[in-house]
Amino acid sequence: MGNALLDISAKCDQKLLEKYNLKVDDNCEAEDYQLPIFDKLLAMPDVVTTPGGSAQNSSRIAQQILSPKTGAESVYFVGSIGNDKTGKILERSVREAKVRTLYHYHPTLNTGVSAGMVTSDTNRTLMANIGASQAMPQEFLDSSLVRKALDKSIIHFVEGYFVTHSPITVLSLAKISQQLNKNFFLSLSATYVVSQHFEELMHLMPYTDAIFANNSEAQAFHTHLTGTKTSDMSLIAKTIAKIEKSKQTDHLWTDIKRCVFITQGSDSVIVAKYLSNDEVVVSEHSVPKIEIKGDTIGAGDAFVGGVVAHLVCGHSIEEAVDFGIRIAGQVCQSRGCLLND
Repeated sequence: MGNALLDISAKCDQKLLEKYNLKVDDNCEAEDYQLPIFDKLLAMPDVVTTPGGSAQNSSRIAQQILSPKTGAESVYFVGSIGNDKTGKILERSVREAKVRTLYHYHPTLNTGVSAGMVTSDTNRTLMANIGASQAMPQEFLDSSLVRKALDKSIIHFVEGYFVTHSPITVLSLAKISQQLNKNFFLSLSATYVVSQHFEELMHLMPYTDAIFANNSEAQAFHTHLTGTKTSDMSLIAKTIAKIEKSKQTDHLWTDIKRCVFITQGSDSVIVAKYLSNDEVVVSEHSVPKIEIKGDTIGAGDAFVGGVVAHLVCGHSIEEAVDFGIRIAGQVCQSRGCLLND
């Protein structure tokens, strides 16, 4: 579950930016008067659209990995979109990736969009409007199709970005996951999510079986949790892993209360396992050096998708982490969060 966004990339001239009061190489949230630019970009002949949003990216990657093993439509994605042209494009793209979409259709808000406007080889202006993504009602989780998906699934995963605007909905899902004895996974997503929404994240911790973070997000979380600063990633992973958990979930693993995954870019991935006997075991997984032929956008999302896909196929945590690292590296060979066959 996460923000359902459509990524748009289009070449345009600077006059279009000036018309909507945009600066070259700027990165901003769209104001109401700027919203018409998205339709103009979609009408351009060379426009490229891809599904976006952190959890939606992870869903596509996981499904691509699982398709030859478990068949198509092994992954569900829950989010909110608008009843508009953009939503239809997004839904078609996600379904073409063989992901089952369970969208709430908002009656008034537009589908969330993130646009990259390229004015030269080196200049790209970014503007986003998360729109309907921020307005999925808690009651949608009780709809028959969503409850059926929750009952059938092994892992329920939510991105931290979604917590910023829908904390009650995420907390409701976390409680449902525990009631169903399903594993509830959470990513911290960004340092601002941690700093501005730490209390909401802490409300989720008793129900959370796995946490994904990069090093800066994990450090920020540790600082808010303990009031101290440290760069010792093993200590940070241990401390986060040992946050009190209300009940042990044994659907995916039987001897682990919680697992923490901390990525560090090209440095090793830190994994902390909080065992049933209250011991915490920390391991490091090296990241091989690769030549980045595309970009690192979506590498973290791909890591999550790879880990989750490997876990549901019965592999160990160690095997899943090494596989996630490999998948993240492959995504870096393309522009955007795309995994070449």
